[in-house]
This record gives sequence, structure tokens and C-alpha cells, in this order.
Amino acid sequence: MMKRFPASRMLLEELHGGYIMRKEGDFEHNYLLTSEGRKIYRVKSVGVLLSEPAISEDGAYSSVVVADFSEAARCVAFREEAVMVEGLRRGDIVQLVGHPTEWREEKQIALEAIGKVPPNMITLHRVEVLTERRIHKASLDDAVMLLEETKNVRKAREEAKLRGMDPEIIEIVDELKLQKEREEEEPLVVDKEDFLKGKIMDIIINLGGDMGVEYDTIVGQLTDFKEDEIDKAVHDLLAEGEIFEPRINRFVRV
Repeated sequence: MMKRFPASRMLLEELHGGYIMRKEGDFEHNYLLTSEGRKIYRVKSVGVLLSEPAISEDGAYSSVVVADFSEAARCVAFREEAVMVEGLRRGDIVQLVGHPTEWREEKQIALEAIGKVPPNMITLHRVEVLTERRIHKASLDDAVMLLEETKNVRKAREEAKLRGMDPEIIEIVDELKLQKEREEEEPLVVDKEDFLKGKIMDIIINLGGDMGVEYDTIVGQLTDFKEDEIDKAVHDLLAEGEIFEPRINRFVRV
């Protein structure tokens, strides 16, 4: 039986600035490792809906975009849970619970629950998050110093126990350092087709609104590409479920 972790209050900037850590074991959970070294298995956040809920025609998928004062994030639900966004409207203040995930290099939240809350919840949520981050930072700073002293993860864990510290914080510091080093070392490789699809998504998001964008507008914005390349990229995005076509030659982001 897999362990169920408590939900951690989090600002959405922590989602985008962190790393999705994927585990291979059947009984191991994926989690978000924030840039400040917080391990978050399940998210609790409060924000404002920036978009009307989008629900697929078959009802198997839904999404909303939620923003707090720090960032915005797409929140998605699948199958029987897709209906949970029904009744919500743009501008609603909501509290959500879910787990951090990533799709096509976009960090998202897979929803477990979402519902409207009173406006004062935004302030209460912010205070709780900042308090938790301040406490965690003090522990993280101690762990960094201890690891620098010992120069060895195993010895640092042993010393942490003697000092009454949670040994796991040593592993977190080491893992965070490794992730940052990998990020610096990995070369940036841009695939032309993925780059074009990204440009098309940007046009649809920035110019479309709820009504979407005409195909001719997309072509007119992408003068550096051939129309057959644009046509293929649009069809690929439709097949991948990134966009849909509410009317002929008009496209909206899912």
C-alpha cells in the first residue's frame, strides 16, 4: 500500500522554479523538489481562476489556470475527476489540492480537489507558506554548513542525528546540488518542430482569449516558416490534445 502524504501549502512560483523528481519503484512517489529544498508530494494552494474551466467533449479531461501573487499554473483533472471544475468561473478564488506533475516540459498540478473559498484565504495561505519557508530555510542553512564541514553525505547524516537534526535534510541538500549542477551542464537543444509548436501555442494564448485564433492569423504571425510547416504543426498540436478547433480554422488552447 502506497503512503499518502499530507498536502503542503505552496506558492506557485515554487512549482515552476523546482524539479519534478520521478521515482521508478512501485511504492515510491514522485515529488517536487523546490529551489529552496522543500520536498512536496501533494500541493495545497490558493489563487484566482484566470480562465474559464475547459472540459473536453467526452468529459474525460478538464483544466483551469490558477494564479496567486507569485505565478500562474495549469491545473488538470482526468476521467471521473474532470467534473470537479464544473460550476467554477473566471475570477473565483479557489483552494486546490493535487500533486505536482509535468507534461511537455510544462509543470502542472493534477487536481484531487478544488473549490471556492473566501477572499481572506489568500492572505492566510500566504502567511502560512512564508512561515513554513522561513522555518525550512533555517534547517536547510544548517544542513548546508554541516555538509560543507564533513564533505561527506554519510558523515553529515550521522552528525545530523547527533545534533538532533532530521538526517533527510542532508539528502535534500545533496540532491538539490546535483539537480542544479545537471541543469547547468545540460546543453540547450531546440528542435525546430517543437520550437514552431511553441510559437503557435504562444500566439493562441496571447491573441486568442476565449474565442481562439484564426488559422490565417497564425500564418501571418509566423513569416519565418513555410505554411506547410505551420499546417503540420497545428495538426500535431490537435492530435496531441494541446489545442482544439471549436469552429473550422479557429483554434483554442485546451
